[in-house]
Amino acid sequence: MGNKEYDSNDHTKIPFSFHKNTAESKHLLAQYREAQGKVDSLLADKHLLKNVLKKLGLSPPSTAAKTFTKEEVSALPRILASSIQNTFEEELSGEFLDGMRMAESKTHLEEGYEALEFFDVLKVQNLAKLAPPSNTTCLIPHKLFVRTVKEGTGQTALSISHHRIKANYLVESLEDVSLAGSYKLADTSELDVTAMIPGVAHGMLGMKEGEIREIFIHPDLAYGLDSNFPSKHPIKVKIELVELKDPSSSEHFPSLKPIDATYKAPNISSCAEFISLQKHYARYCGFRVWSHYKKLAPLVRLNDVLSVLQNPTPFPALPQERTLLLKLEWFLYQKQL
Repeated sequence: MGNKEYDSNDHTKIPFSFHKNTAESKHLLAQYREAQGKVDSLLADKHLLKNVLKKLGLSPPSTAAKTFTKEEVSALPRILASSIQNTFEEELSGEFLDGMRMAESKTHLEEGYEALEFFDVLKVQNLAKLAPPSNTTCLIPHKLFVRTVKEGTGQTALSISHHRIKANYLVESLEDVSLAGSYKLADTSELDVTAMIPGVAHGMLGMKEGEIREIFIHPDLAYGLDSNFPSKHPIKVKIELVELKDPSSSEHFPSLKPIDATYKAPNISSCAEFISLQKHYARYCGFRVWSHYKKLAPLVRLNDVLSVLQNPTPFPALPQERTLLLKLEWFLYQKQL
């Protein structure tokens, strides 16, 4: 196309060629340009979706008064709080509520939350919850608990510098079904602590010779999903520390990276650091949740939702509870059109 009618910046797309000298071709090109201009104008209109819905005979975004009855409005804080509680069972904490308040007050979150993406990875895997076993010490909420069965008599406690030990151990399900290892003194094993799964290594810290512990481990800090062990189920490791070898000059110790999110997680050196990251993630989740739902104001107020979350009480569920929650989400979607 070498005539003066052709513009190199022309973004009109014609699926066939034309003879440059014919009047029909020039007329056709003009029509395409006119149509393209109309399309560009429509796409630039921020009310396009609303106008399309109107032409399809759908109602424009409704007001709260038209969408919800008085009884439904009074139930919304409880319905919304219940949905949040079910979705963020592990994360729901003081930090989570703080995050919701930050979103309400438009306070900016501190930077660094991209380092917490591994928690999102773990959450979508929907692993079994590890509730606190009775008479245990919590090292990491929902992830790692220990119980001392017998006190040790040794003078030295296992630290991150101890890499070689002798121990008897037994890996079991929480229902006491044996999965691996042995617990016979004649079969005492020499083990490399640095090669252990994170949950066992960190669950043993502080043990003395002769001490027996039970370590309850979430799959995140055990064998993950891709293993011969029962997937999505916590395990229990019963271990007796028979002998501590001489400490090493290095402090190389297993990182607490969750097995199935190793490629996303940063190096985590201690249970305290893991808990700190959990708290940051909970705050982040609370911020994201209320950044979404605060657009419902004044239909739903933060203080009313917080009141339910802080003081959960038995409340007869409405038969249409799920429908009401879906209606709430649809109203929010329409409001953002």
